[in-house]
Amino acid sequence: MKKTLLISLPLLLIVWFWGCEDEPDPKDCAGIAGGVASEDECGMCTGGTTGLIANYLQDCAGVCSGNSQLDCDDNCRSASYYDNLGDGYCDTVIPVLDCAEYNCDDGDCGTWNGSYCKGYDGISAIQWDYMGDVSYVYGTDPSMPQIFYWNNYYASIIGTYYFEYLGNYEQYYYYGYYTTYNSLGSANTNGDLLCFELFMFSLIGPAFYEWNLFDTDCYNYFDGLLGKMEIPFKEPNVNSDEYDNYLTEITRYNNNKSLEQIQLGESSLEKIRLTTFTQISNSQHDLRIDNIDSHPDVVVQQGKSYIMKYIRKEISP
Repeated sequence: MKKTLLISLPLLLIVWFWGCEDEPDPKDCAGIAGGVASEDECGMCTGGTTGLIANYLQDCAGVCSGNSQLDCDDNCRSASYYDNLGDGYCDTVIPVLDCAEYNCDDGDCGTWNGSYCKGYDGISAIQWDYMGDVSYVYGTDPSMPQIFYWNNYYASIIGTYYFEYLGNYEQYYYYGYYTTYNSLGSANTNGDLLCFELFMFSLIGPAFYEWNLFDTDCYNYFDGLLGKMEIPFKEPNVNSDEYDNYLTEITRYNNNKSLEQIQLGESSLEKIRLTTFTQISNSQHDLRIDNIDSHPDVVVQQGKSYIMKYIRKEISP
């Protein structure tokens, strides 16, 4: 007898669907089936749904969890180089730190102005001193308190100020004015710290000096002022124009004192007496200054950050 195999249709369909079902997608390192995240060179699961960039733990030298980083010129430097941040010096070579990312070397290069690090403007101090017989001192400089110490620095208020005094036992009348300027900051360079001095000689007339940190008194003034504020300042460098300027000023200062002493004579030195100072108003437009500028016998002294002009008149007995 011929036999016939009968298979029901529902069973055939079940067998057919079961045989065509896809295998499940493998999971990535983040546990996402069919995901694209993968383990990077530092053993971290990155990419895909993690939101992490591959090798994000590597520093610029390719070391996982390393501490090297790029300076302002994209040079890869080890962490020890960044000890230079805020050390009082503007670092522009190794490493390069004069950019906004490093806050202009933590202020050593100034402040970021949108294009470059602009150094801070300098500040200054002023003192008055005298030699010989000097009396009836008047002036308009508000930097000097009405009761002040000779040869003692005070914070300078930059401007143009008139002064006058009598010398040589009231035989000479000196009157003049001086204008002072602060040293302005530039790219990566702070302005200089300056000390001005008006020295009232009895016989040879007034002299104006501009000192820098090579002068001991000037250095001590700023060391005390900025030290209390914990603001570092650059130590003077003998291989600089500032040192040459100091040598020029100290030579002129010593020559003036020697000339005054010779003219005074030893006996006159014993009669040196202290004088008083009277502060007078500083008008917006001082006609006394105009008269000095136009006087045919005006004496002019000028330095990098100051100019002084004065007249000497003999007083008839």
